[in-house]
Amino acid sequence: MSDEKTTQERLLAAGTALFSKKHYSETSTREIAEAADANVAAINYHFGSKENLYKEVIRKVIRDRKESRKSLIDPLCSDESLPLKKLIEAFIEGHFELSDSDDICAVDLPLVFREMSSPGPGFEIIVEEMIRPNHDLLFKHIRREYPSISPERASMCIASLIAQIIHFIRARKVLESLFGREYDTDFTSRISQHIVEFSLAGMEAVACEE
Repeated sequence: MSDEKTTQERLLAAGTALFSKKHYSETSTREIAEAADANVAAINYHFGSKENLYKEVIRKVIRDRKESRKSLIDPLCSDESLPLKKLIEAFIEGHFELSDSDDICAVDLPLVFREMSSPGPGFEIIVEEMIRPNHDLLFKHIRREYPSISPERASMCIASLIAQIIHFIRARKVLESLFGREYDTDFTSRISQHIVEFSLAGMEAVACEE
């Protein structure tokens, strides 16, 4: 039993590493098996198919991300009276803390972003288990704080907030060049403050329009 578990873990690790570098459709079961030092048949034995292995890789990435930021976000989820600003601050902080991990930058983020831009078997899992819960949490607080904002505009505000976070995470080297400074803790803190203030000002403006 322990050998089977070890093989399963090796296949999962190999799949994660390979899928982070190439799209699902471009990654063969033979490549995965060789990287895991296992037989190709072991993929079907442990996961049923390459597609199921890929979906499990996606789910593990999501579980790991949730676990990493649990201490920041989870305590806030049940607080209905939490100010929107506090929630957004924690949301941004959680993403920036995760982006400081070499594994997440090298493996998790490329895998998730590739699946979002070129949907494969893991697309719906990412939407339903990672993106929608974040959207719904922010949506509830935005609509509570700005009841005049329509549901559609509230979702657009959330998309804009997340787009800022993604840009500041993915364009680190570009921003270091543009700003002429290292992407250190102080700079990250200033970026976080900017995103919070910019996003809240935008929501305030939208609320006044509607």
